[in-house]
Amino acid sequence: CSGKPISIRKLVEDHIKKRNTSIKLNLGYYNYNDYEPMAFWGDNAKLLHIINKTNPNEK
Repeated sequence: CSGKPISIRKLVEDHIKKRNTSIKLNLGYYNYNDYEPMAFWGDNAKLLHIINKTNPNEK
């Protein structure tokens, strides 16, 4: 979790590239719902706090 937003499209494209596959995305085949998020992100503050508390000399 980087705390930075990433779009679903970018996430899937990166995964396809990483796996070196020939899958082609058919973007726009289905309508996008207004209530579906187009990107996700998280808050890693608690994780970083725990890591720093466990290993205070590591960065």
